[in-house]
Amino acid sequence: MNLSKLEIYGPHVGLYVGLQGSGKSSAIASWAKKGKMKIFDIDKRARGILGSASFLGQEVINNIEIVQYDYSSLNDVWKAVAEDIEMDLVKAKSNRLEYKTGVLESATTLADIMTINSQRLRGLKSESVPGGSKIRGKHIFCSPDDYNYTSSVFRTLFYEYLLAMKCNFIVSGWIVEEYGPNPEGPYLPDIKIGESLNTTRKLSQRIPGFFDEIYLFKKEETPVSGKIRYFVQFESQMAKTATPALKGLGKTEITNRCFVDVMESYLTKEKKDAN
Repeated sequence: MNLSKLEIYGPHVGLYVGLQGSGKSSAIASWAKKGKMKIFDIDKRARGILGSASFLGQEVINNIEIVQYDYSSLNDVWKAVAEDIEMDLVKAKSNRLEYKTGVLESATTLADIMTINSQRLRGLKSESVPGGSKIRGKHIFCSPDDYNYTSSVFRTLFYEYLLAMKCNFIVSGWIVEEYGPNPEGPYLPDIKIGESLNTTRKLSQRIPGFFDEIYLFKKEETPVSGKIRYFVQFESQMAKTATPALKGLGKTEITNRCFVDVMESYLTKEKKDAN
């Protein structure tokens, strides 16, 4: 295929990150405006989307299907998620997929589940095992083997599933603030030096590399009125975008706005400017 024949914008495969309550779930839900959406609700927090019905519209909410999982056995959660996605992948390959956007909520919870699952798969029974894990009562401390297993799951998820789905696919993730030494003196309080995914250091560095589109969502309170406002950043230390129309926008307010409409307003402007 000649390079000039490649589509400028293919399916949207994005990572949406932010603190809890930062508006990322509402932004994700807005993609249902473009067609049916299926949420693999590992966090069991999808009900929070209902608060967005006032500005997204009931028709958008009605376009969203939720799949939740039984947490009576953590061993079975990832197996159930993988089976659901694999069945949909078969449908996608024959153009029979019922939805236009798939959502995995969230990478943070999935990483926790897989780390626990790794420990159980290795059948830890003694006070210490090769690799560094320790058992104290019912508590098992993680080893490098557990983190490698979890990293392998994410590689499989991305390369064998998400890139092959032929639809929009969004993964959400929580973030944490990172702190380091204060350069003005060793006895001063640590200062904020950045943000990262709320998972292990290796995973927080690796997972973003799977995505060309990473959007950072933030919630801010106005000092005087106390009004809550919501913002998205397409480029920052944490966020990045490969879409030219979204580069250099800075912090964009999305309070009570349909996120997809906000995005498409910039994409439409870019096409008009190009013409």
